[in-house]
Amino acid sequence: MLKKLKDTIVHTGAPPWILAGAIFVLLPILAYISFSNINRQKTFFTRMLLEKGGAIIRSIEAGSRASQMGWHWSDPQLERLLVETGDQPDIAYLLVVDTNGLILAHSSPARIFGLYGNGADLEKIAESGDLKWRVATLAGGKKIFEVYRRFLPSLVPPRQKPDGRQEAILMMPRVIFAGLDMASMEAARKSEARHTIVMAVILLLIGFGSLTLLLSFQERRLAKLALSREKAFSSHLVRNVPTGLVATNEHGEVKFFNHIAGKILDADPAHLIGKDVRSVLPKTLWEMSESMGNETPSLERETDCRIRKTDIPLQVNISMIRDDNGLFLGHIFLLKDLTRSKRLRNEIEASRRLASVGRLAAGVAHEIRNPLSSIKGFATYFMERYGDVKENAHISDIMINEIDRVNRVVGQLLEFAKPMSISKTPVNIENLLKNSLKMIEKQARENNIEITADFSAKNPEVPADGDRMAQVFLNIFLNALESMQTESMQIASMETDAMETDPEKKSPTKSAGSLEVRLLDAPEQDGIEIRISDTGPGIFQEDMDKLFDPYFTTKPSGSGLGLAMAHTIINAHGGEITAASRAPRGACFTLSLKRRP
Repeated sequence: MLKKLKDTIVHTGAPPWILAGAIFVLLPILAYISFSNINRQKTFFTRMLLEKGGAIIRSIEAGSRASQMGWHWSDPQLERLLVETGDQPDIAYLLVVDTNGLILAHSSPARIFGLYGNGADLEKIAESGDLKWRVATLAGGKKIFEVYRRFLPSLVPPRQKPDGRQEAILMMPRVIFAGLDMASMEAARKSEARHTIVMAVILLLIGFGSLTLLLSFQERRLAKLALSREKAFSSHLVRNVPTGLVATNEHGEVKFFNHIAGKILDADPAHLIGKDVRSVLPKTLWEMSESMGNETPSLERETDCRIRKTDIPLQVNISMIRDDNGLFLGHIFLLKDLTRSKRLRNEIEASRRLASVGRLAAGVAHEIRNPLSSIKGFATYFMERYGDVKENAHISDIMINEIDRVNRVVGQLLEFAKPMSISKTPVNIENLLKNSLKMIEKQARENNIEITADFSAKNPEVPADGDRMAQVFLNIFLNALESMQTESMQIASMETDAMETDPEKKSPTKSAGSLEVRLLDAPEQDGIEIRISDTGPGIFQEDMDKLFDPYFTTKPSGSGLGLAMAHTIINAHGGEITAASRAPRGACFTLSLKRRP
């Protein structure tokens, strides 16, 4: 019991002094109660024996009075009374002595006229008349409960003198002893004592049992509380871990699906619990889990998964769940979207490649500009010398224009190749967007392109280089206008051909496209977000990775440095620029800028 109580205290984390305190409190209390009960029983049995002895003495006195034996102690009737009374159970002996200890009467007649007293003050006992007791030990070691007091038989009448007067007869003081056998009472007392001790032990065990039960209840409550906290912590950790997590049971049913996995797989976790994993996960993932053998507890791989007609690169980690006995309980799928990581790796690789190309281009550009100046000088001289001839003047003009065009390209190349330097000041992006839109209003109106703006950011001010950001906005705006204008011209050409085929068919006048600009708060990044969307032909998927590379362009006339320069400027500001195709058509550029430098 104590060991169990100690283990319970250790498990509950209770301080060790609780066990010592329980022992030091319970043991003295139970010991006091037990000893008090034993003493009370002893007192009770002593009182019973004393009352029994007193009753016997009173019965002998009453018998002597009834027989009117007077003071004649050798009367056979007294002897017979003592003998008959002494034959009763639990009476060891009865005797009457004088103050000198001489036995005047005895339940064993053979002992009459012997001496008895055992050191008792018989004279004092005979004078007081109080009932007293003591425990005497016989020769065989047997204990006797002895009750004694002054013996009071019937009164002796006064003697008549010859002269007619009465003379009182003085009676010698005497003491009566009643020896009672203590065997039955002692056995009963010991039985009660044993019963008391047993009850005390039972109460002690009940006390320890109650304490153990209380501590066990406390242990269960603490364990339940700890389990609840651990469950809440685990649930919070699993739900907010920045990795997609899907757990299945041994039957292949989905038991857990966090929101990150929902975002990656474009699914609602609330409607997937309990469904078969084959209907939830892409085929690539559940086939990987089924290919795992018993000797492959985990599997990690990078793969492309087809989700909503789009291939998404994923890092997949699949682990088996087993209990302590090795019984299979299910699978855990950890999913990480590598789209951003791959894009960043590609950007880093592109930046390294561009840095090398930029250094080479800077050297080549400086070498090209020198002969360009000489060639332009000769072309100018040729025009001045032979410009009178119309054909010569035309050729000279073409040469000068082409040289200027090559010089502009070289200038753009040098601008792109040299390190970007920006000067950040607090800039209101809303005002900057409005000013940039005003610069393209005329061109948009001439091409029947509608412009819409939504500036809902509450705090549009960020640290930025205003001139550089205006350059970024204008590059994107002009690219959008040009793409919609080109598509509009192609559609118009097709409609013209159709009208030539069918003269009665007229083409309705409609908008060539729309340009939408939105300025939003981005509280997650503590910044703002600019979304620029158009209704042009959009961006082909195979061109996404090359969109911000220098000299990449899909336009028949263009240097391919506009978006590359915009990308460089945004990166220099610590922001991010991404592009995506819109459904069903068009493109959307998203620029993110932080409010803190």
